[in-house]
Amino acid sequence: MNFTYHCHPVHIHSTPNRFERIFYGVSLHTAVYASKIEVRITPFQKGQDQFSMLRNNYNRNLVATFNNETGVLEIVHNGAPVTEEDWQTVLNYPTYLLYIRRRLPRSCYLFTDGKYERTITMQVTDRYGRKSNVMTRNLFVKTCLVMFSSDKPVKVTNDAAWFQYEFTEDYFDPVDNQYLDITGTPD
Repeated sequence: MNFTYHCHPVHIHSTPNRFERIFYGVSLHTAVYASKIEVRITPFQKGQDQFSMLRNNYNRNLVATFNNETGVLEIVHNGAPVTEEDWQTVLNYPTYLLYIRRRLPRSCYLFTDGKYERTITMQVTDRYGRKSNVMTRNLFVKTCLVMFSSDKPVKVTNDAAWFQYEFTEDYFDPVDNQYLDITGTPD
């Protein structure tokens, strides 16, 4: 399976890259016996590849730490009782950030179109030291631009940033095409 990361291009009013969720719908059977989850990225670029968790308000005692030297996110059970539901929830919380040190216009293009190949893996270890199968996601970096015109949002991918579109002023139909997906190639 693939994980598509959306790099924020540098332009006026742009925001820096954000942490994005890696795993969806992951489940683990007999999770009550889990003791830790490890999420890794290979190859790891220190300072550039970063992991975190979607949120950090667990009901039970599950703690996540990211090692900046090895690039491993480790989620551990610290002794308090945890339920299978706690583990099921946390399995889907790891997030990834592509940190670009020197943000310049078009800096995302240095990472798109297969130029930044990474593999993200997740593995669970139970309280007896036994390891689960490895879940793998291949990282693909894409870039996009969001523009707003006449109250009608328009999504433009890096394939079609050259197109121009006109909208009738004060026209907005919330039912019909709230987002226009623009695809194509530059003229």
